[in-house]
Amino acid sequence: MGQDPWFEAFLIGLRSGDEEAARECHDRFREAVISQIARRLAAYDRLQWRIDPADIWQDAFTALVIGIQQPRGFQIDSERKLFNLLLTIALNRLARAIDYWHAPLATSNATPKPPWSR
Repeated sequence: MGQDPWFEAFLIGLRSGDEEAARECHDRFREAVISQIARRLAAYDRLQWRIDPADIWQDAFTALVIGIQQPRGFQIDSERKLFNLLLTIALNRLARAIDYWHAPLATSNATPKPPWSR
């Protein structure tokens, strides 16, 4: 593959469901991703009390771990690409949460679907 031997071993651990590798990934990227989520969320003053950046992070991290363990899962060959993928997942989850809380309710009594059920 030609990638960093440490990262290659780390990725094998993530793909095989190794809890230590997942914990290391969580600890390594958590603060950076949460700060990006909070920065984007700052533009929506009225939604900050409804959307918790840590919840968005946890959802994105779970999606990454599940996706990376799939046979045709995410193809990642560097730490930078892993971070970018995780950030992209998190920002997409944030966008869905903002759409959910920002969307006007329909005139009927229908309740909109929560973003995690899409």
